[in-house]
Amino acid sequence: MDIYVIKVVPEPQKKTRFANRGGRIFTYNPSAKYEESIRKEIKKTIIEYNSSITPIEAPVFLRINLFLPIPKSTPKKKKMEMLSKRIHHIKKPDVDNLAYPIVNALKGILYKDDSQIVELHASKFYSETPHVEIYIKNLQEEELWAEKIILIKLR
Repeated sequence: MDIYVIKVVPEPQKKTRFANRGGRIFTYNPSAKYEESIRKEIKKTIIEYNSSITPIEAPVFLRINLFLPIPKSTPKKKKMEMLSKRIHHIKKPDVDNLAYPIVNALKGILYKDDSQIVELHASKFYSETPHVEIYIKNLQEEELWAEKIILIKLR
């Protein structure tokens, strides 16, 4: 399993906007800049730890941990409970809206297409330093590894 930590503040997916100008319909993705910043950060992280990476072409397990900022007006006692995960982040934005732009941004970098994701786990937490943790596993390699272990045990 590969683990990547990217230093971006998690943002929810914003709705695509449409405009009609001069009889032509234009689309605008307000989350495009955020997705690009995720791509830059993940590429920078890959360069720091691995010299290169090829996108996975097999089924993929993906876990995304989203660490959101603690509100500034939070009392110290409550802040400590948030950091120790006794108080969960149950306010907006929704976890699926936070995970969606990250899944889109990783397309073509860690995996070829997001249709390869067969298992997705996303969680949101409070943190003093907002960031995103990405855990990715090539499930086909895991199956081959498990088959080797079974073959060894059978002998």
